[in-house]
Amino acid sequence: MDAASEFQLVYIFSDSPQEFQSSEIQFMGEKVTFKKLLSQPNQVDDIQVFNSTLNQQIASLALESGKYSRFKKDARLNLKEFENLYQHWIEKAIDEDIVLTNKSLTAMVTISVEEKEASIGLLAVNEKEREKGLARQLVQSAENRAIHLGADRMLINTQEQNIAACNLYKSMGYEVAERVFIYHYYNTASLR
Repeated sequence: MDAASEFQLVYIFSDSPQEFQSSEIQFMGEKVTFKKLLSQPNQVDDIQVFNSTLNQQIASLALESGKYSRFKKDARLNLKEFENLYQHWIEKAIDEDIVLTNKSLTAMVTISVEEKEASIGLLAVNEKEREKGLARQLVQSAENRAIHLGADRMLINTQEQNIAACNLYKSMGYEVAERVFIYHYYNTASLR
């Protein structure tokens, strides 16, 4: 870990579980990447492009999208760091990507498209609005937008422990393309 000595936090990614002897390295979870080939657009109602500046509703949804995030899970990071990171991600998505929402701004998804490949970044539904099919509508709308922009496949990353999301993606025809075990090396010596 000498190469990491100048950094406070280093991410370690592995295709398989690892055993580390250092208490400075902690398992943060298993990231699952789902993939689906896109073909025909779906009929989706009530989902629109968010064409405004960041507001409290969208900022709250961005934080909700990180509920299972390794950045929230890692107790060695303070909550403010997690909040700042997700605030930055939603601001960047509003500036550079596509943000789709329902009319009441209680659900949102961000997508980016590069050539033939689209990916979903953040996806969240307000807790009071769950179990109404909004997440499915958001993913279908993201697929439609991706197809319209020339993409022929969609990637979605989530955490293995986010069972509801994993089940949703599987039910929509997504297949697991990759699994990655993620560890955080937190260099306490760099804080001295």
